[in-house]
Amino acid sequence: MKKLALALVASTVALGATQASIGTGFYLGAHVGYGSTTGKATSQLGGVATPGSRDIGGNAANIGIMGGYGWVTGCLYFGGELGYTFENTKIRDNLSNLNLGTQELKRNGYFNAALRGGYLLNPNTMMYVRLGV
Repeated sequence: MKKLALALVASTVALGATQASIGTGFYLGAHVGYGSTTGKATSQLGGVATPGSRDIGGNAANIGIMGGYGWVTGCLYFGGELGYTFENTKIRDNLSNLNLGTQELKRNGYFNAALRGGYLLNPNTMMYVRLGV
């Protein structure tokens, strides 16, 4: 997830530099990426944990949309953003030690929200920090 976030920030900065100017107002955007979902599988039998665990994970391409509002005052930028990422990650795990068959976890997508604060280096270039969930 950290790699995905870093890729999104880098692509946003790169695309932001090509805009005519950065100003106050609403904006819409899209992104394309590749993400990784990881986890640790453990099991219980009759409410008692069975020994051991297994690392599981999956990778998938994703696309998303985002929109927000930004406000510029002097050289400072403040904004908020909402978005949704479409992803189709499937993780399959065979819990062979319990003979339960194959278990599957599917991730279809996720919402995100963020606050942005930045400094305009010139009318076309901004450095910013994006904090979100």
